[in-house]
Amino acid sequence: ACTAGAYCGLATVQPHLCPVSTYSIDPGAVECTACPSGFFCKDQGTIDFTNFICPPGTYCPEATDELVLCPAGTYRNETGGSKLAQCLETPGGYYSEEGAKLPRYCSDPAKHVGYFCPAGSGNMTICPPGVY
Repeated sequence: ACTAGAYCGLATVQPHLCPVSTYSIDPGAVECTACPSGFFCKDQGTIDFTNFICPPGTYCPEATDELVLCPAGTYRNETGGSKLAQCLETPGGYYSEEGAKLPRYCSDPAKHVGYFCPAGSGNMTICPPGVY
């Protein structure tokens, strides 16, 4: 018998686990359903995709089994991101490395060198000579 997390094709005797990036909540399913955007179905035989919501700093397109990190210069502070456009541009005066949940303030903790960070910065930039 086919159980949740598996599918049984019309001519199939044995159930097959749903492949990664899909799920099935229905026993007796003929096919598995693509994991919805905002979630990642990383395991075979996924039953409840809601256990795998995309965490902050990432987004998950439909039918994915991997987290996609927000690129440097952007951040995402909420769960359930589904597309790149939901990664927010880092404001001026801050920087965000790849996969950032929040932007970081642009300053050298030791105060030895001046830095600046225009909007969309992925890291701090050292001020040129004669400027601070």
